[in-house]
Amino acid sequence: MSQKNEKQLPDGWRWVKLGDVCDIVNGTTPKSEIQEYWNGDIIWITPTDLGKLEHKHIFTSLRKITQQGYQSCRLELVPINTVVLSTRAPIGHLGIAKQSLCTNQGCKSFIANSSLHYEYLYLVLKNSVRAFQDLGSGTTFKEISKGQLEAFKILLPPLSEQKRIAAILNEQLEAVEKATKASEEQLKTANILSATYLRQVFESEESKNWERMRLGDVASLIQNGIYKPAEYYGTGHTFLRMYNIQNSSWDLNLDELAKVEINQNEIQQYSLKKGDLLVSRVNSFELVGKCAWVDEQAENSVFENMLIRIRLNSTVNSLFMAQQMNSSISRKAIQSVAKRAIGQASINSTDLRNLNIFLPPPSKQSEIAMTLNEQMQQVKHLKLTLQGQLDAINKLPSTLLERAFNGGL
Repeated sequence: MSQKNEKQLPDGWRWVKLGDVCDIVNGTTPKSEIQEYWNGDIIWITPTDLGKLEHKHIFTSLRKITQQGYQSCRLELVPINTVVLSTRAPIGHLGIAKQSLCTNQGCKSFIANSSLHYEYLYLVLKNSVRAFQDLGSGTTFKEISKGQLEAFKILLPPLSEQKRIAAILNEQLEAVEKATKASEEQLKTANILSATYLRQVFESEESKNWERMRLGDVASLIQNGIYKPAEYYGTGHTFLRMYNIQNSSWDLNLDELAKVEINQNEIQQYSLKKGDLLVSRVNSFELVGKCAWVDEQAENSVFENMLIRIRLNSTVNSLFMAQQMNSSISRKAIQSVAKRAIGQASINSTDLRNLNIFLPPPSKQSEIAMTLNEQMQQVKHLKLTLQGQLDAINKLPSTLLERAFNGGL
């Protein structure tokens, strides 16, 4: 909260230290190895609990402690309507206690005195999260101390004005929350449209009559990319990497392009042409085998060894094949042969050569490729619109809070 000169404050407003208008209570943790301390009925809040709140009210916790656990360490039960703030890992999750509870050392509890309304306190703390994060310090993770919080200054209007501000803001923020959920649902629906369009094509009754063959039967080249040590990165030739392949599209993401120093022979061997396919060779199990289509923008780039290049013969529309390889039926086939390791999975050229594909006549391939591309462009535009709408909605709480605490309500 930006601090203003006293002369600029509305009548009756003043700056106060948090420590002067509320008690700030530290939390702690009973010994985890003593079973008798755990699985009781005393609510014990952690930053994780606060981060999982669907609303601001705290009714329970992921873990509870026993009376023995409570008495074993310097825990303090705080009353209903206490505001709880996570003060490390991360700083900024908030909730209002609707049951008597205690917390671990990652949280601080704020018990408002008679001059401070707890709903107003919650909103003030919510508006101050960025400032708290800036104040935090620590090597492993940032933390803000009880002393820093007690010294932190907030604007305090008269109690009646606090209640009025809280009532208006709660109503406005509730409306924002509803709008956020509606936009998120719209965005979620848009995100599944791509899969729906692909399923309508590649799992249709018509597709059952298409010719079956192996990908290797129509590929003139299946090739791993080039490996270069880290010292070759930074300058030189455009270098496509694993992160340039998107999860939700067969279009390459060219927003961030690497550079690598390579010689002319390597450029000739690994240079991409329009219509090539790039497949993620090593990735998470969910993303291994994801395929992207090389267009004019990516032409002449080279590609890393985490990717496999497929060049198809003239009987196959390469855009159609990129779309097919991103369909759920092809994804399942690729995942069925992927080799799994800790945290990742991999496929190889042989796996891709043996991948079953379905081919309608060339004219039908072109028709499908064009239609799907148009549909995906519409989806992309819709998602950008919805994301922009969601971003604008997400900015509203801070705008509303800032206006309120500058006397604008």
